[in-house]
Amino acid sequence: MALLRLLPFLAFPLLATDYRLCFLNDGPNSGKVDLARAKELQAAHFQHIESMWKSGALENAGPISGIPNARGIFLFSAPPAEATRLAEADPTVAAGILRVACHTWTGPAAIGRAYRIAHAQPGFEEKYTKKVGLLMKIVTPAPGLGKPIVSGVLRGGDYQYFALLDTDQIDAVKAKFPDALAFIWFHDPRVWDGVEP
Repeated sequence: MALLRLLPFLAFPLLATDYRLCFLNDGPNSGKVDLARAKELQAAHFQHIESMWKSGALENAGPISGIPNARGIFLFSAPPAEATRLAEADPTVAAGILRVACHTWTGPAAIGRAYRIAHAQPGFEEKYTKKVGLLMKIVTPAPGLGKPIVSGVLRGGDYQYFALLDTDQIDAVKAKFPDALAFIWFHDPRVWDGVEP
């Protein structure tokens, strides 16, 4: 009966797949690299992201805020070992500026498909939005915060569930979920187009 009360918030996709959600956190050399080298590594980081995306292994990447010492996220559709290898091969990770913490996340199929189609069209321009990501230890209902854009079970860490909410009101989300970890994720919203929550 308790599960039935949660169903308005929970969204279990009919067609689900496993993804690799990798958080990019400050590494042991964060802030210890000279400016010229930091710029060089940042350019190489963006080239690596583009290469992973073009290969089809990476579905989304973007900066985050709201979690101390966390800088960004990679969302891979590649198998876990390959996704972790690719994340660790990032030049900023290899240089110790960042380190990765990867988790397996079961989410809806076809994440990133609409974005790839839009990207291939003439005149494509990147768009950015910010939405609240939420890591939860225990799933609880969230009336009034907007529906999840995507959600699903998270494995490989202290948190058991991940949802991306259709809001940018992080303070309201933190107030509703004091035991969860909320953050802002900056990304192109077309990554989620056509995807069931």
